[in-house]
Amino acid sequence: MSVRYVTINEFSEFHRVDVHLIEEFIHFGLVQPLEKEGRPCIREEDIEPLETMVRLHSELDVNLAGLEAIMHMRRRMRHMRARIEELERRLQRYEALAAADRRGQGANN
Repeated sequence: MSVRYVTINEFSEFHRVDVHLIEEFIHFGLVQPLEKEGRPCIREEDIEPLETMVRLHSELDVNLAGLEAIMHMRRRMRHMRARIEELERRLQRYEALAAADRRGQGANN
């Protein structure tokens, strides 16, 4: 499986942001670049979070520490949402088993 990516320059040009802003995010640890052919690149799965950070920084003037906190909370929320969905699926299976068990007991009476 190959990793899909874009170079930092391509990302910067497409989003009309200065490359130095992305480099600042990297230096602060908000983005983990990938080296391809000697050039720093952004993994496909990191593009959406990076777009969010650029928007928050540019439009709302959120500083680096604020971006770090926001992105951490977004990751936690995604994990919590996935956990809730898993628990809901398990609950539905248990409810279905309980309903089948009640139907089976009703047939024995």
